[in-house]
Amino acid sequence: MKIKKAVVFKWLILLVIVVFSAITLFTLKNTDQFYVQTEQLLVDPFFIQGQKTWERTGSEELVDFRGKQLNLVNQLSTSQTVSQNVAVKTPVSVRLTFEGSSRDVVASEKSWAGASSSVVFRNKAGERIGSKTTTSMVGTNAMNVYADRLVLRDTIGSIDISFRLLASSGTFSVKNPVLSLLVEFPAYKKLKALIGGIWLVVFAGLAFIGLRVLNVQQIVSLLVVGAITLGGALMPESLMSVINEKLAASIPDFVLSATKNVLSNVFGINKLSGSGAEVSKLGHFFAFTLIGLIVGWYWRRVGLLFGIACVLVFALLSEILQLLVEGRTPSSADLLIDISGALLGISIGVLGIIVHNIYKAPRQTVS
Repeated sequence: MKIKKAVVFKWLILLVIVVFSAITLFTLKNTDQFYVQTEQLLVDPFFIQGQKTWERTGSEELVDFRGKQLNLVNQLSTSQTVSQNVAVKTPVSVRLTFEGSSRDVVASEKSWAGASSSVVFRNKAGERIGSKTTTSMVGTNAMNVYADRLVLRDTIGSIDISFRLLASSGTFSVKNPVLSLLVEFPAYKKLKALIGGIWLVVFAGLAFIGLRVLNVQQIVSLLVVGAITLGGALMPESLMSVINEKLAASIPDFVLSATKNVLSNVFGINKLSGSGAEVSKLGHFFAFTLIGLIVGWYWRRVGLLFGIACVLVFALLSEILQLLVEGRTPSSADLLIDISGALLGISIGVLGIIVHNIYKAPRQTVS
Protein backbone atom coordinates (compact mmCIF):
# COMPACT_ATOMS: atom_id res chain seq x y z
CA MET A 1 0.00 0.00 0.00
CA LYS A 2 1.41 3.35 -1.06
CA ILE A 3 1.39 6.04 1.62
CA LYS A 4 0.65 9.55 0.41
CA LYS A 5 3.25 12.23 1.09
CA ALA A 6 0.55 14.53 2.47
CA VAL A 7 -0.37 11.95 5.13
CA VAL A 8 3.27 11.53 6.17
CA PHE A 9 3.69 15.32 6.25
CA LYS A 10 0.62 15.79 8.52
CA TRP A 11 1.75 13.22 11.05
CA LEU A 12 5.30 14.53 10.94
CA ILE A 13 4.03 17.98 11.88
CA LEU A 14 2.20 16.55 14.90
CA LEU A 15 5.35 14.70 15.95
CA VAL A 16 7.41 17.91 15.71
CA ILE A 17 4.84 19.75 17.86
CA VAL A 18 4.91 17.02 20.51
CA VAL A 19 8.73 17.03 20.58
CA PHE A 20 8.89 20.84 20.84
CA SER A 21 6.23 20.69 23.58
CA ALA A 22 8.44 18.31 25.53
CA ILE A 23 11.42 20.65 25.05
CA THR A 24 9.34 23.61 26.30
CA LEU A 25 8.18 21.62 29.33
CA PHE A 26 11.69 20.43 30.17
CA THR A 27 13.16 23.92 29.77
CA LEU A 28 10.61 25.95 31.70
CA LYS A 29 9.09 23.51 34.21
CA ASN A 30 11.56 24.08 37.05
CA THR A 31 11.28 27.85 37.01
CA ASP A 32 13.04 28.38 40.33
CA GLN A 33 16.36 27.72 38.61
CA PHE A 34 15.85 30.98 36.70
CA TYR A 35 15.57 33.16 39.82
CA VAL A 36 18.11 34.86 42.07
CA GLN A 37 17.19 33.87 45.59
CA THR A 38 17.73 35.81 48.79
CA GLU A 39 16.34 34.67 52.10
CA GLN A 40 14.33 36.72 54.55
CA LEU A 41 14.94 34.90 57.83
CA LEU A 42 11.80 34.23 59.84
CA VAL A 43 13.54 31.82 62.17
CA ASP A 44 16.30 33.35 64.24
CA PRO A 45 16.22 35.17 66.55
CA PHE A 46 12.64 36.47 66.54
CA PHE A 47 10.87 33.22 65.81
CA ILE A 48 12.64 31.45 68.68
CA GLN A 49 11.92 34.25 71.13
CA GLY A 50 8.40 34.82 69.90
CA GLN A 51 8.56 38.58 70.23
CA LYS A 52 9.09 41.84 68.33
CA THR A 53 8.27 40.79 64.76
CA TRP A 54 5.70 38.03 65.44
CA GLU A 55 2.24 39.21 66.50
CA ARG A 56 -0.22 37.00 68.36
CA THR A 57 -3.98 36.77 68.53
CA GLY A 58 -6.00 34.49 70.78
CA SER A 59 -4.93 33.22 74.19
CA GLU A 60 -1.26 34.14 74.61
CA GLU A 61 -0.58 31.32 77.04
CA LEU A 62 -1.58 28.83 74.31
CA VAL A 63 1.02 30.10 71.85
CA ASP A 64 4.18 28.31 72.88
CA PHE A 65 7.63 29.12 71.40
CA ARG A 66 9.96 26.25 72.26
CA GLY A 67 13.44 26.11 70.70
CA LYS A 68 12.95 26.44 66.95
CA GLN A 69 9.35 25.26 67.12
CA LEU A 70 6.08 27.08 67.54
CA ASN A 71 3.10 25.24 69.04
CA LEU A 72 -0.40 26.62 68.69
CA VAL A 73 -2.60 24.82 71.21
CA ASN A 74 -6.37 24.95 71.38
CA GLN A 75 -8.17 24.17 74.62
CA LEU A 76 -10.81 26.88 74.67
CA SER A 77 -12.27 26.53 71.14
CA THR A 78 -10.82 29.88 70.11
CA SER A 79 -8.55 30.65 67.17
CA GLN A 80 -4.82 30.98 67.78
CA THR A 81 -2.68 32.93 65.31
CA VAL A 82 0.87 34.22 64.96
CA SER A 83 1.74 36.48 62.03
CA GLN A 84 4.54 38.62 60.70
CA ASN A 85 4.50 41.46 58.16
CA VAL A 86 7.39 41.38 55.68
CA ALA A 87 8.22 44.20 53.29
CA VAL A 88 8.60 43.22 49.63
CA LYS A 89 10.24 45.61 47.19
CA THR A 90 11.16 44.32 43.73
CA PRO A 91 10.94 40.49 43.67
CA VAL A 92 8.51 38.98 41.16
CA SER A 93 7.61 36.17 43.55
CA VAL A 94 8.31 34.71 46.97
CA ARG A 95 8.57 31.18 48.31
CA LEU A 96 7.50 30.28 51.84
CA THR A 97 8.85 27.05 53.32
CA PHE A 98 8.37 25.56 56.77
CA GLU A 99 7.98 22.26 58.59
CA GLY A 100 4.55 21.64 60.03
CA SER A 101 2.48 19.01 61.79
CA SER A 102 -0.92 18.82 63.43
CA ARG A 103 -2.35 16.60 66.14
CA ASP A 104 -6.01 15.76 66.70
CA VAL A 105 -7.17 18.72 64.64
CA VAL A 106 -10.81 18.64 63.57
CA ALA A 107 -12.65 20.83 61.09
CA SER A 108 -14.74 23.74 62.36
CA GLU A 109 -18.45 24.30 61.77
CA LYS A 110 -17.71 26.13 58.51
CA SER A 111 -15.74 23.15 57.17
CA TRP A 112 -12.46 25.06 57.28
CA ALA A 113 -9.24 23.16 57.81
CA GLY A 114 -8.23 23.09 61.45
CA ALA A 115 -4.65 24.31 60.94
CA SER A 116 -3.41 26.54 58.14
CA SER A 117 -0.71 28.87 56.92
CA SER A 118 -1.63 31.81 54.74
CA VAL A 119 -0.42 35.10 53.33
CA VAL A 120 -2.19 38.43 53.01
CA PHE A 121 -1.05 40.76 50.23
CA ARG A 122 -0.89 44.49 51.03
CA ASN A 123 -0.26 47.45 48.75
CA LYS A 124 2.26 50.23 49.29
CA ALA A 125 -0.15 51.96 51.69
CA GLY A 126 -0.56 48.80 53.78
CA GLU A 127 -4.11 48.10 52.58
CA ARG A 128 -5.17 44.49 52.09
CA ILE A 129 -5.56 43.62 48.40
CA GLY A 130 -5.68 39.82 48.42
CA SER A 131 -4.84 36.61 50.27
CA LYS A 132 -4.00 32.95 49.73
CA THR A 133 -3.98 29.87 51.92
CA THR A 134 -0.68 28.14 51.30
CA THR A 135 -1.21 25.05 53.48
CA SER A 136 -4.16 23.55 55.31
CA MET A 137 -4.35 20.50 57.56
CA VAL A 138 -7.08 18.46 59.19
CA GLY A 139 -6.44 15.60 61.58
CA THR A 140 -3.13 14.24 62.83
CA ASN A 141 -0.24 14.79 60.42
CA ALA A 142 3.45 13.98 60.93
CA MET A 143 6.03 16.76 60.64
CA ASN A 144 6.58 17.46 56.93
CA VAL A 145 8.17 20.21 54.84
CA TYR A 146 5.68 22.48 53.09
CA ALA A 147 6.57 24.98 50.35
CA ASP A 148 4.59 27.31 48.12
CA ARG A 149 5.71 29.89 45.55
CA LEU A 150 3.56 33.00 45.30
CA VAL A 151 3.56 35.31 42.30
CA LEU A 152 3.45 38.98 43.27
CA ARG A 153 2.05 42.00 41.49
CA ASP A 154 3.74 45.38 41.11
CA THR A 155 1.28 46.96 43.53
CA ILE A 156 2.33 44.76 46.46
CA GLY A 157 4.38 46.46 49.15
CA SER A 158 4.33 43.78 51.86
CA ILE A 159 2.81 40.46 52.85
CA ASP A 160 1.53 39.12 56.16
CA ILE A 161 2.61 35.54 56.85
CA SER A 162 0.44 33.78 59.40
CA PHE A 163 0.09 30.38 61.05
CA ARG A 164 -3.33 29.71 62.49
CA LEU A 165 -5.20 27.08 64.47
CA LEU A 166 -8.90 27.68 63.99
CA ALA A 167 -11.69 27.01 66.47
CA SER A 168 -10.95 23.30 66.67
CA SER A 169 -9.21 20.95 69.04
CA GLY A 170 -5.57 19.98 68.82
CA THR A 171 -2.08 21.39 68.27
CA PHE A 172 -0.46 22.98 65.21
CA SER A 173 3.36 22.84 65.30
CA VAL A 174 5.61 24.89 63.00
CA LYS A 175 9.40 24.78 62.61
CA ASN A 176 11.90 26.84 60.63
CA PRO A 177 9.76 29.15 58.48
CA VAL A 178 11.85 30.80 55.77
CA LEU A 179 10.75 33.35 53.19
CA SER A 180 12.76 33.36 49.94
CA LEU A 181 12.61 36.47 47.78
CA LEU A 182 12.89 35.46 44.11
CA VAL A 183 14.15 37.90 41.47
CA GLU A 184 13.97 36.80 37.84
CA PHE A 185 17.14 36.52 35.74
CA PRO A 186 16.87 38.90 32.73
CA ALA A 187 17.97 36.01 30.49
CA TYR A 188 14.87 34.04 31.53
CA LYS A 189 12.56 36.64 30.01
CA LYS A 190 14.53 36.47 26.76
CA LEU A 191 14.33 32.67 26.80
CA LYS A 192 10.56 32.73 27.26
CA ALA A 193 10.25 35.36 24.51
CA LEU A 194 12.30 33.17 22.18
CA ILE A 195 10.23 30.07 22.88
CA GLY A 196 7.03 32.11 22.53
CA GLY A 197 8.24 33.45 19.16
CA ILE A 198 8.93 29.94 17.90
CA TRP A 199 5.44 28.88 18.92
CA LEU A 200 3.97 31.79 16.95
CA VAL A 201 5.81 30.53 13.85
CA VAL A 202 4.47 27.02 14.51
CA PHE A 203 0.89 28.29 14.78
CA ALA A 204 1.32 30.35 11.60
CA GLY A 205 2.48 27.19 9.82
CA LEU A 206 -0.51 25.23 11.14
CA ALA A 207 -2.86 27.97 9.96
CA PHE A 208 -1.31 27.79 6.48
CA ILE A 209 -1.76 24.02 6.38
CA GLY A 210 -5.34 24.42 7.56
CA LEU A 211 -6.06 26.73 4.63
CA ARG A 212 -4.89 23.99 2.28
CA VAL A 213 -6.94 21.23 3.93
CA LEU A 214 -10.13 22.76 5.34
CA ASN A 215 -12.80 25.03 3.93
CA VAL A 216 -13.51 28.52 5.24
CA GLN A 217 -16.37 27.48 7.52
CA GLN A 218 -14.33 24.77 9.19
CA ILE A 219 -11.30 27.04 9.62
CA VAL A 220 -13.33 29.87 11.14
CA SER A 221 -15.07 27.49 13.56
CA LEU A 222 -11.82 25.97 14.78
CA LEU A 223 -9.99 29.32 14.90
CA VAL A 224 -12.67 30.97 17.05
CA VAL A 225 -12.91 28.13 19.57
CA GLY A 226 -9.15 27.50 19.54
CA ALA A 227 -8.37 31.20 20.06
CA ILE A 228 -10.74 31.37 23.03
CA THR A 229 -9.17 28.25 24.54
CA LEU A 230 -5.61 29.51 24.07
CA GLY A 231 -6.66 32.92 25.37
CA GLY A 232 -7.82 31.27 28.59
CA ALA A 233 -4.62 29.22 28.82
CA LEU A 234 -2.39 32.28 28.35
CA MET A 235 -4.40 34.63 30.59
CA PRO A 236 -2.52 36.00 33.64
CA GLU A 237 -3.44 34.28 36.89
CA SER A 238 -4.73 37.48 38.54
CA LEU A 239 -7.12 38.24 35.67
CA MET A 240 -8.24 34.61 35.46
CA SER A 241 -9.12 34.61 39.18
CA VAL A 242 -11.22 37.78 38.86
CA ILE A 243 -13.15 36.41 35.86
CA ASN A 244 -13.72 33.05 37.56
CA GLU A 245 -15.07 34.70 40.70
CA LYS A 246 -17.50 36.87 38.73
CA LEU A 247 -18.71 33.93 36.65
CA ALA A 248 -19.07 31.74 39.74
CA ALA A 249 -21.34 34.36 41.31
CA SER A 250 -23.77 34.03 38.37
CA ILE A 251 -23.84 30.21 38.29
CA PRO A 252 -26.39 28.35 40.49
CA ASP A 253 -24.89 26.72 43.58
CA PHE A 254 -26.16 23.26 42.64
CA VAL A 255 -24.16 23.43 39.38
CA LEU A 256 -20.96 24.34 41.24
CA SER A 257 -21.65 21.65 43.84
CA ALA A 258 -22.22 19.02 41.15
CA THR A 259 -19.02 20.12 39.42
CA LYS A 260 -17.05 19.69 42.65
CA ASN A 261 -18.47 16.17 43.06
CA VAL A 262 -17.52 15.20 39.51
CA LEU A 263 -14.03 16.69 39.89
CA SER A 264 -13.54 14.76 43.13
CA ASN A 265 -15.09 11.42 42.19
CA VAL A 266 -14.11 11.22 38.50
CA PHE A 267 -10.87 13.21 38.19
CA GLY A 268 -9.57 12.89 41.76
CA ILE A 269 -9.39 16.67 42.30
CA ASN A 270 -10.27 17.18 45.95
CA LYS A 271 -8.67 20.59 46.45
CA LEU A 272 -9.37 23.59 44.24
CA SER A 273 -7.10 26.65 44.32
CA GLY A 274 -8.95 29.93 44.61
CA SER A 275 -12.54 31.08 44.51
CA GLY A 276 -14.37 30.19 41.32
CA ALA A 277 -11.91 27.45 40.37
CA GLU A 278 -14.86 25.21 39.43
CA VAL A 279 -15.66 27.64 36.62
CA SER A 280 -12.18 27.20 35.18
CA LYS A 281 -12.57 23.42 35.14
CA LEU A 282 -15.99 23.70 33.49
CA GLY A 283 -14.47 26.02 30.90
CA HIS A 284 -11.74 23.47 30.16
CA PHE A 285 -14.27 20.69 29.65
CA PHE A 286 -16.81 22.54 27.50
CA ALA A 287 -14.19 24.30 25.35
CA PHE A 288 -12.65 20.99 24.34
CA THR A 289 -16.04 19.38 23.98
CA LEU A 290 -16.86 22.06 21.41
CA ILE A 291 -13.51 21.62 19.63
CA GLY A 292 -14.07 17.87 19.55
CA LEU A 293 -17.60 18.37 18.25
CA ILE A 294 -16.31 20.40 15.29
CA VAL A 295 -13.59 17.86 14.50
CA GLY A 296 -16.06 14.98 14.82
CA TRP A 297 -18.58 16.67 12.53
CA TYR A 298 -15.95 17.08 9.79
CA TRP A 299 -14.16 13.78 10.47
CA ARG A 300 -14.44 12.52 6.90
CA ARG A 301 -12.48 15.49 5.60
CA VAL A 302 -9.98 15.68 8.45
CA GLY A 303 -9.58 11.95 9.10
CA LEU A 304 -10.93 10.52 12.36
CA LEU A 305 -7.63 9.20 13.75
CA PHE A 306 -5.72 12.31 12.71
CA GLY A 307 -8.48 14.55 14.09
CA ILE A 308 -8.35 12.81 17.48
CA ALA A 309 -4.56 13.11 17.53
CA CYS A 310 -4.77 16.83 16.68
CA VAL A 311 -7.22 17.57 19.49
CA LEU A 312 -5.16 15.62 22.01
CA VAL A 313 -2.00 17.48 20.97
CA PHE A 314 -3.87 20.79 21.24
CA ALA A 315 -4.96 19.84 24.78
CA LEU A 316 -1.30 19.19 25.62
CA LEU A 317 -0.33 22.54 24.10
CA SER A 318 -2.95 24.48 26.06
CA GLU A 319 -1.36 23.22 29.27
CA ILE A 320 2.32 23.49 28.36
CA LEU A 321 2.01 27.03 26.97
CA GLN A 322 0.91 28.19 30.42
CA LEU A 323 4.60 28.00 31.34
CA LEU A 324 5.05 31.17 29.30
CA VAL A 325 2.69 33.07 31.62
CA GLU A 326 3.79 34.18 35.09
CA GLY A 327 1.77 32.43 37.75
CA ARG A 328 0.35 29.71 35.50
CA THR A 329 1.53 26.11 35.56
CA PRO A 330 0.50 22.98 33.62
CA SER A 331 -1.86 20.57 35.35
CA SER A 332 -2.22 16.87 34.59
CA ALA A 333 -5.75 17.02 36.02
CA ASP A 334 -6.68 19.84 33.61
CA LEU A 335 -5.16 17.85 30.75
CA LEU A 336 -7.35 14.87 31.68
CA ILE A 337 -10.41 17.13 31.77
CA ASP A 338 -9.50 18.55 28.34
CA ILE A 339 -9.07 15.08 26.84
CA SER A 340 -12.35 13.84 28.35
CA GLY A 341 -14.23 16.81 26.90
CA ALA A 342 -12.53 16.39 23.51
CA LEU A 343 -13.38 12.68 23.23
CA LEU A 344 -16.98 13.37 24.25
CA GLY A 345 -17.26 16.13 21.65
CA ILE A 346 -15.74 13.97 18.88
CA SER A 347 -18.15 11.13 19.71
CA ILE A 348 -21.14 13.46 19.57
CA GLY A 349 -19.88 15.05 16.33
CA VAL A 350 -19.30 11.73 14.55
CA LEU A 351 -22.67 10.36 15.66
CA GLY A 352 -24.38 13.62 14.70
CA ILE A 353 -23.00 13.76 11.15
CA ILE A 354 -23.84 10.08 10.59
CA VAL A 355 -27.46 10.63 11.68
CA HIS A 356 -27.59 13.84 9.64
CA ASN A 357 -26.41 12.06 6.49
CA ILE A 358 -28.90 9.22 6.98
CA TYR A 359 -31.87 11.59 7.14
CA LYS A 360 -30.47 13.82 4.41
CA ALA A 361 -29.94 10.96 1.94
CA PRO A 362 -32.68 10.79 -0.74
CA ARG A 363 -35.14 7.97 -0.20
CA GLN A 364 -36.06 5.69 -3.06
CA THR A 365 -39.73 5.37 -3.82
CA VAL A 366 -41.22 2.05 -4.77
CA SER A 367 -43.38 2.29 -7.92
